[in-house]
Amino acid sequence: MKYRRRIYYSAEQRADIWDRWQRGESMRSIGRVFDRQSSSVFSVISPTGGIRPPDRRRGRSALSLAEREEISLHAQHQAISPGNCASVATYAFNDQP
Repeated sequence: MKYRRRIYYSAEQRADIWDRWQRGESMRSIGRVFDRQSSSVFSVISPTGGIRPPDRRRGRSALSLAEREEISLHAQHQAISPGNCASVATYAFNDQP
């Protein structure tokens, strides 16, 4: 028996699986769309008990992309040691001349 490689569904494919599941399609029919067994679809649906999880979004306290980029650029220019990461984050949020 030949085993198939593990499939990692993209966000769009996961959304399609959930849309089909909410319309009442069986796991077997959803699996056929992706040329996979129903167990592949089961691994997407079962962790949340068949209830579609809310869309992921970043927390309010998380750094924005621009802030993360600024910290990264500063770290590259300063060539800091791994123990000084806190000083890089502090630099990013202090007013610099």
